[in-house]
Amino acid sequence: MRILGIDPSFSSLGMCLYDTEDTSTHYYLITEHPTKKLLNFKSPYLTQYFYMSYDKKDKTADMRLIRDIITTLLINIKPDWVFMESPALRIVSRSASPLAGLNYVIRLTCLDNNIPCTAIPPTHIKKQFAGTGWAPKDEMIEQWLLHDPHASLIDIKKKDDLADAFSLAFIGSQELSTNNPTNDH
Repeated sequence: MRILGIDPSFSSLGMCLYDTEDTSTHYYLITEHPTKKLLNFKSPYLTQYFYMSYDKKDKTADMRLIRDIITTLLINIKPDWVFMESPALRIVSRSASPLAGLNYVIRLTCLDNNIPCTAIPPTHIKKQFAGTGWAPKDEMIEQWLLHDPHASLIDIKKKDDLADAFSLAFIGSQELSTNNPTNDH
């Protein structure tokens, strides 16, 4: 089974395709502001997509661009299931509403492509993957490095987005092997 983990974000959206048969992984990163290092980084384990924001105040156009990239990916990589991080309920900022919108755009994109999608709260992901619901980014990265031998070969600044995407795919594969998670957590 091929599980796609998605860590939604406008600045750096991380994805991990995890194959439960051979435990192979491939990562995808969608980012708005690539650094020079990121533009020059090459890896057989990471595919990068860049987009340019039309309007910094209105994220609607960005959602369309991200949707188009994700649609292309879903058609090409054909995951059996998508597990994504749901927006944190404690978010109190101007980004909460657009991030919730992006979350639903991704869910609808999965629905349009007949791929089941389950959203998991960040605290559940951290507890399952790192042992505590309040694990910091460096702990999530450390766990990722322990679980995926290719993780250390992806030397980019936004490792936490890929670590979260891996944790989603990994937890998703465990949940699918024990039950059928058709409902969100």
